[in-house]
Amino acid sequence: MADDIKPGFATESTTGARPADSKALDYAFWQTPDSSFKVTYSVALFHEIDFVVNEGYRKIPHGGIEEGGLLFGVIQDDGVRIEAFRSINCEHASGPSFVLSERDMAALELQLMAASSDPDLEHLLPVGWFLTHTRGALSMTDLEVAQFDKLFPQVSRLTVLIKPERFQPTRFGFLVRDANREMPRDATASAIILPLPGRTGKQGSGLIPSIPAPAPSANGRRLAQAAELEEVLPPHRVRPERTSAQPLSELAMPGIWKDPPSPEEAAQALDEHELEEETAPLEEPDLQKAEAQRTARKQLARERTRVIEESLDVPGPLAPERPPKAQPKPPPFAIARPLPERTVSHEVYEQIAEFKARSTEPVINARSLSILAIAALLGCLVGYVLYLQMPGAVIALEVHGQPQAQTITVSWQPDITRNAVYASVRVNNSEPVPLSPEEKTLGRVELNAPGDVKVEVIAQNWMRDSRGIVHYLRSGNGSAGALP
Repeated sequence: MADDIKPGFATESTTGARPADSKALDYAFWQTPDSSFKVTYSVALFHEIDFVVNEGYRKIPHGGIEEGGLLFGVIQDDGVRIEAFRSINCEHASGPSFVLSERDMAALELQLMAASSDPDLEHLLPVGWFLTHTRGALSMTDLEVAQFDKLFPQVSRLTVLIKPERFQPTRFGFLVRDANREMPRDATASAIILPLPGRTGKQGSGLIPSIPAPAPSANGRRLAQAAELEEVLPPHRVRPERTSAQPLSELAMPGIWKDPPSPEEAAQALDEHELEEETAPLEEPDLQKAEAQRTARKQLARERTRVIEESLDVPGPLAPERPPKAQPKPPPFAIARPLPERTVSHEVYEQIAEFKARSTEPVINARSLSILAIAALLGCLVGYVLYLQMPGAVIALEVHGQPQAQTITVSWQPDITRNAVYASVRVNNSEPVPLSPEEKTLGRVELNAPGDVKVEVIAQNWMRDSRGIVHYLRSGNGSAGALP
């Protein structure tokens, strides 16, 4: 096999192949699962294909722009050897995916026919194509299979599916049409990654076995999915509105999301609880023991109310006012802590909502748009007036001179050159000669013209140039005249 491999196109460009280097190239090979067919390819060539594919992958987010190209090589008895490639021009009429339209297919057929006349592809045949799949698996679509059957109906023709990934090496999948003209469509299980160049086998065969692609890790799959899909946050829980006052016994029940009662509601609930206890008949004759139990229950109820009031941070009617706690003075240059969040009344919430609604109103209203439109119209009008005041593009020239004289006088409207940035005169296609300030102001110049001459006056203004040409002819009988 090593004797059949000759120096080919080590690195192929997207526009043409370069001659081979003098030294032998590194080749890698891939075999079908039954080892009946071998695909041999230049390692440097496929690394350049990898570079072209990743350049398109990085052009836009979420998959990039997919690329494709033709593969050229030599058909052998036991396989195919890939030596060169040419990029396929795709207008991407359907988006960034590599989907060839009818116009692209017609251009591709012409490209295949013209490849035989390319001197860099001498003795090479079209052996297949490569396609980039950045948004899906290494599997051919129905349209790609139909286009491949139309372009490459022969046996031993192959499709190389390429999938660049952000956090993993690029995967290559080979699909070959066998002797029965059948070809698999999925290359995920047999995908490979490229070996590094310069790793020629120690036996001197010049062949490097392809590296099977590793299975994608869970972390890599999550990163790829996060890069291509938008994460949807779970909906927020909606706090139910309070419909009625709840008893104090329900406030400590876990798993129930309810508003705490107001101090008035807590006091009313305590009064009702105490009234029920006072009106209840005594089961024991010992009144002192019953009074002690009632006092303990009242104290427990007051302690529970105090805890609720402290959680709400509002003074209650049942608890006596407590003096504010003395706050320790902060040390010098200490950073002040944020104040604890306090409860806000319903009216304040409405005012905040109204302020947010006013702040989100569009700044540009109909009045602002009308003012901008009027300003733009006035600007266009002023520009048009200035344009009309500029000199014309054509300079009307007049020539005066005697038939026997050797000089002529060329004149024009002085307004054209008086304020010109640059003005010059050219005789018979010679180098232009700049006009002096006096000649620009007077609009006149004298020239030496012993015979027939062509005079051209050029004036450059700040927005456009003006030009005028006149021919001065001398006849054989001594007469003279000017032609525009």
